Amino acid sequence: MARYIFDSSFEKRLIDVCVESNSMAKAALTLGMNYKTLCFHAKRLGCFKVNQSGKGVKKSAKLPVSMAAIFSGSHPTYQPHKIKKRLLKEGFKHYACELCGLSEWMSKPIPLELHHKNGIKSDNSLANLELLCPNCHALTDNYRAKNIKKLSARMETFAVEPLKFGETLSSD
Repeated sequence: MARYIFDSSFEKRLIDVCVESNSMAKAALTLGMNYKTLCFHAKRLGCFKVNQSGKGVKKSAKLPVSMAAIFSGSHPTYQPHKIKKRLLKEGFKHYACELCGLSEWMSKPIPLELHHKNGIKSDNSLANLELLCPNCHALTDNYRAKNIKKLSARMETFAVEPLKFGETLSSD
């Protein structure tokens, strides 16, 4: 079994690193030593400190992803309910169904669902997102990933714009 013989300058450095580090694991990484070897010598030198699973160690704050990054496609797996909340909170959409215009039902706020117009759930561009009430959402061609293949074939054959709230068909 190999024994390490440290000179006084290394022992001083070991003590300094142990005092400055938040954990013994971080000190071992800093010194390039095995964790158990570091703990043995730290106990021998009286600078060992127990770190209870990172308690008291500040974690860096996660910065929120910008909406521009979500719209550009940099985050295709961003959670849809979080996108919906941020669309409403940051003023990109209003709390109303984009097809029927309802915002309340029986004097209570109507639940809105995030709808991807082209049926591709990873395409989070602003032009592809709609907030719909459950009734309008259930009537869409690609509701809950249904008929995506049929829809893509139909979209290639014609480009028909859906009616918006309040519009009527004209015989022109």
